[in-house]
Amino acid sequence: MSNPIEPPLATLPLASHGGAPADVNAGLQEFVSLASQWGEWPMVLVCQGFPRATEVLAGHGPAPDGGGASMLQRLPACRAAAIEVIGDVRVDQEWAASALPDVRSVAIAPLCGGGDAPQGFLLLMDRVPREASPGLVERLGMMARQAEVHLRLAAAAALEQALAAERQMNRQIIANAPIGIGIYDRDGDCVMANDALAALVGCTTGQLLAQNIHRVDSWQTSGIYAIALRALADGGRASGVVQGISSFGKPVLLSIDFTLLPGASTGHLMLMSQDLSRFRQMEDARREMQDRFEMLFVNSMDGIILGRADGTVTAVNPAACTILGMSEQEVMARGRSGVLDAGDPRLQRMVEERRLTGRTRGETRVVRGDGSTLEAEISSVLYPDSQGRMLSSSILRDISGRRHLEQQLEQSLDLLRRLAQRVPGVIYQYRIYPDGRTCFPFASEGIRSIYELSPEEVREDATPVYARLHPDDVDDVVASIETSARTLQPWHHEYRVSLPRQGTRWRLGDAVPERLEDGSVLWHGFITDITQRRRQEEQTHWLAYFDSLTALPNRRLLLDRMGQALAKARRSGLKGCVLFVDLDHFKRINDARGHAIGDALLQQVARRLDSVVRAQDTVARLGGDEFVIMVGELGIDAEAAARTAMAVAEKVRHALHAPYQIEGKDYSSHGSIGITLFPKAEESVDDLLREADTAMYRAKEAGRDGIAFFEATMQAEVEESLALENDLKVAVERNQLSLDVQGQYDGEGRLAGAEVLLRWRHPTRGLIPPAQFIPVAEDTGLIVPIGEWVLEQTARAAARLAAAGITLALAVNLSPRQFRHERFVERVKEILDATGAPARQLVLEVTERLLINDPELAAARMVELRALGLRFSLDDFGTGYASLRYLKKLPLYEVKIDREFVAGLPDDVNDVGVVNAIVSIAHQFRLRVVAEGVETPAQGEFLLDAHCDALQGYLLARPVPLPGWIAERLESQHTRETDTP
Repeated sequence: MSNPIEPPLATLPLASHGGAPADVNAGLQEFVSLASQWGEWPMVLVCQGFPRATEVLAGHGPAPDGGGASMLQRLPACRAAAIEVIGDVRVDQEWAASALPDVRSVAIAPLCGGGDAPQGFLLLMDRVPREASPGLVERLGMMARQAEVHLRLAAAAALEQALAAERQMNRQIIANAPIGIGIYDRDGDCVMANDALAALVGCTTGQLLAQNIHRVDSWQTSGIYAIALRALADGGRASGVVQGISSFGKPVLLSIDFTLLPGASTGHLMLMSQDLSRFRQMEDARREMQDRFEMLFVNSMDGIILGRADGTVTAVNPAACTILGMSEQEVMARGRSGVLDAGDPRLQRMVEERRLTGRTRGETRVVRGDGSTLEAEISSVLYPDSQGRMLSSSILRDISGRRHLEQQLEQSLDLLRRLAQRVPGVIYQYRIYPDGRTCFPFASEGIRSIYELSPEEVREDATPVYARLHPDDVDDVVASIETSARTLQPWHHEYRVSLPRQGTRWRLGDAVPERLEDGSVLWHGFITDITQRRRQEEQTHWLAYFDSLTALPNRRLLLDRMGQALAKARRSGLKGCVLFVDLDHFKRINDARGHAIGDALLQQVARRLDSVVRAQDTVARLGGDEFVIMVGELGIDAEAAARTAMAVAEKVRHALHAPYQIEGKDYSSHGSIGITLFPKAEESVDDLLREADTAMYRAKEAGRDGIAFFEATMQAEVEESLALENDLKVAVERNQLSLDVQGQYDGEGRLAGAEVLLRWRHPTRGLIPPAQFIPVAEDTGLIVPIGEWVLEQTARAAARLAAAGITLALAVNLSPRQFRHERFVERVKEILDATGAPARQLVLEVTERLLINDPELAAARMVELRALGLRFSLDDFGTGYASLRYLKKLPLYEVKIDREFVAGLPDDVNDVGVVNAIVSIAHQFRLRVVAEGVETPAQGEFLLDAHCDALQGYLLARPVPLPGWIAERLESQHTRETDTP
């Protein structure tokens, strides 16, 4: 018994052998496994092909290197159709050359598989030598016969499957055939029918299968049954065409073809049918087309001549006879050469073109029956007929009249070209395509003067023209063209161009648009130079609206601008002012030095007045030495607007004081100024001028060289405001400002923080409330240095507290103007560095008014300062706008409930609701809540019950000077540290 081959035996993969069923394969595979065990052969193969193996049908044992395919290539061919045993392959020349690894002995048994010649062989291999013996040969024969049984089973199964597949394929062919097919048995019953046949007669396949040819009435009446009987009688085939109504009510025109299928014993009859309706329709269409051609040929207004390639004419329509002045027989007798003028050089080119390409079109002369000639347009085509002969078809059109019109048109176009060359301006076509591309398909030579461009430069692209437009007029020109394109209304526009040689010029464009089929818009128009007209108009306008001496607006233009400004102020609510300026003692200069000196002085006054106001303001001369200044957009607050108006008047007054140098001599002059504010109810422009004039005379009565308001009370207020402003400047310079501090206390009565408050103790006025001087500081810009001083003093106080171990936070108010200053963040850093104050002990109080003016800037600066350690408090919370948005997005530390809401506690239900809502919302955002203006125990008790974090007000502590408060804190801290054991 041989040793098993290492590695352990494994079944070889099987190749397909004709689609045998899986159980046959399984039987063959089981056989080789049993054969291996019975004969003790480690490797057993059943191979197809003889004498050389082509496929492994079944196998048992390890696959050699490279797999079964590689092994088949190395097997030698069988040398005999008998059992052969090679005991040791090393002594056999052919097997030794196969180089099969680990194989020493081989046994081969041919397999006939049911035939006479071998179809394959049984191959057994072992890795040890074996001796051939009668018993071994006998066993090999038995195994070969068993293998042949399995092969015959596989062949039979494959044949059966092939037949089944063929029957299935036949069914599919019938089912999917484009023509109707039906199979009937010897009794006339339908045994098979496809959907195409059912569709032909208007029924389902099931209804066809229920029919019998001997009992179908429509077959009797239409003649189908007679054709079927003919096929049965003749024992072959019969066909015909039937027309009628099917058994299912459908009108039919069918070709019928019956065939008796092979095998007379079966008697099966096959019907094949097609719908001939489509062919009938095609025939009808062909006849209709032929009729149409004949009608077209006879009734065509163009002459048609049919013939052959050699010039023979076979047919001529009536129109051709009329054009040529001959009958059809005369034209046919003359042929092509008798109709065409051979002396026309254009004819030869057309003949050559038709010879090369098979077709031609052109103009030439033709000869009429009376010998005269005429101009004709001819189209000619060569084409083969059904027998391959080349035929000719020519269409003839008399163009004598058209030629005459073309000549007239050419003359007209020549006239238009001459006119276009000589008219002033440019005649043009302008086109905008759907994709936005623009061009000038036509432009007369005048475009060289209008745009300093040639027609060729703009024919494909209008961009060079747009480059010539004045930059200030481009948008208006484009908008007007777009409007014309959208509405298809005529385009009319005046605009400027900037030309390399001519400079700035005015143009007037007029054009009429039309929309083309492709969606383009095409304008037809002209453009002329209107520079001279515009200059005349501008000169006329200037004379009508401007003072000829000073070039300032005159009364007419002033009144117009004042009317516009008054209407705008009423809409916006922004205040404005009118200043009436009258020179003092101007008449003396005029009388003493003459009008020339007076006029020169007035011109200098005009320039000075114009230099002290903004570009949007108006300076006008009414006449003589009277001037009016109109200033708009001074703000919503009347008091602030009045202060600004007074400041403008002061600038004017100072400007007039400077000496005037005329012809080498100095002259002095000043003026009286009257001011009125607008808008007022039911006030007109004339009212404004009257009020300013009245105020001006009031200033003159007060001693000249002064300023007076039309409103007496406003005069006093403005004067008081100006005095306060001057005093405030002095207070800043002389350190008259001071700081107070008011403590903030928690629910246990402990000091939880403090707010630093700015105070002004005037040497003569006494204590001036912040509400009175802070707005003045804001308007004048003094608030910036004042705010920096307050912040620096607070930082120094915080540093002293921190040095003593006191961590109380000090809050300081920021003004909007200070916060928006470009160096604010930089100054805060400098103050912190200079004082050494811990940033966390400084709380910067901001208002919602500061945030809403420029929220992006405010957010950015707060984030930057928050990174330094500073904290922010939102003051007067609830009195502004969009507070919740600020709570969500800004880096806040606390909110302060405005005293306006605290004052009504706890009796006012509205204030109660507002306070509770503020506390709840703030705590939702993890913000500290401070209530200011707490003055009664009831208010304090309610706020503490509402979970307010800290209270500030007269109930708990009044403001006290900052230095004393700091000293008290330091002393108290020192006492605690001393008392501590």
